[in-house]
Amino acid sequence: MRLYLLPHQDDEFALLQSMAEQPGEDIALIFMTNGWQPGGASPHVRNAESLKVITAMGIPASAAHFLGTKHEFDDGCMPHNIQATWDALVTLVKQLVQSSGKSVSSVYMPAWEGGHQDHDVTHVLGVCLAQRYQCLDQSRQIALYNGYKTPWKLYRVQQPLPYNGVPQPLPIPWRNRFRILGLFRHYRSQWKTFL
Repeated sequence: MRLYLLPHQDDEFALLQSMAEQPGEDIALIFMTNGWQPGGASPHVRNAESLKVITAMGIPASAAHFLGTKHEFDDGCMPHNIQATWDALVTLVKQLVQSSGKSVSSVYMPAWEGGHQDHDVTHVLGVCLAQRYQCLDQSRQIALYNGYKTPWKLYRVQQPLPYNGVPQPLPIPWRNRFRILGLFRHYRSQWKTFL
């Protein structure tokens, strides 16, 4: 089973091609926070947006697990909840392994980029989880966004940092590029961020 650790609802955009590549293999998407910030969209809205996107890519809604919503882990607060998040994650993964009868074959996680504290904590927990299930060599870190060598508050999307190792490119056919871009319309609560 492939595990995708996603800090927030909308971070799946960077992994859609990877998720869709091996449709026969069991996958589980684990959303680590509830995506809520003061003045922002509710967890219910954020969850519904992500479900629209993943189901449009042919991934069943049952593959999504909203760990952060269940445990009320707010967006931006993962550094203050590391132990509680780890405990909840380990419990959920044990349940997934038992119910599927399959072990964890790989863990996909955000790269260590320093762009968002929740992304970096998710990276650390992902590495620990991959070590626990002895699949670190098959696991991958995915570049989400970073401000490396960019002016002001701008950042680059899906550009690997040079000190994170030699990147392994994942070709995305043009058909899927347009399809994925079209799915951005479902992230209505996040239009400012995407802009």
